[in-house]
Formats: sequence, structure tokens, C-alpha cells
Amino acid sequence: MKAEYFNDDKLGRVLDQLYQKGLSEIFMSLVLEAVETY
Repeated sequence: MKAEYFNDDKLGRVLDQLYQKGLSEIFMSLVLEAVETY
């Protein structure tokens, strides 16, 4: 990945998408994956 891919605009768009998706759902998915792995 190139450094120019990471900028404030991209980060803002990703955070907006995460919020729209529902952070609780994303967090729960991450926690369940961690529990299954460890």
C-alpha cells in the first residue's frame, strides 16, 4: 500500500461508513472472532 492512500479524507470516509454500518455490530464481530481464535 502506498502512503498516499492514507489521508484525512479517506479516514473520514471510512469512519462514516463504520458509523453507518453500526459500530456495535462491527465490535461484536471482532470480539467473537477474537474469542474463537484465542
